[in-house]
Amino acid sequence: MSITLRFACGHVVELDDTVTGEPSCALCGNSQVARVSTSRPPRFKGCRGPYADGEALPGAVVSDAAPKGPLLKEDDHG
Repeated sequence: MSITLRFACGHVVELDDTVTGEPSCALCGNSQVARVSTSRPPRFKGCRGPYADGEALPGAVVSDAAPKGPLLKEDDHG
């Protein structure tokens, strides 16, 4: 299935499901999207809902969440 984008510059581009990254106009380089055609509903992983794929995802360590140190003091855990 493809998605049709109309950029703020007025140029139109058609994208397929294999495109990754930020789309931009092939003619002038504009990346501000003005209108998107109707496309398939998005699919989400690791959550519940009508467009969700019930799939257990592995945990991930996030080291950049608190760059200045722990959010809780040792005595706040209990």
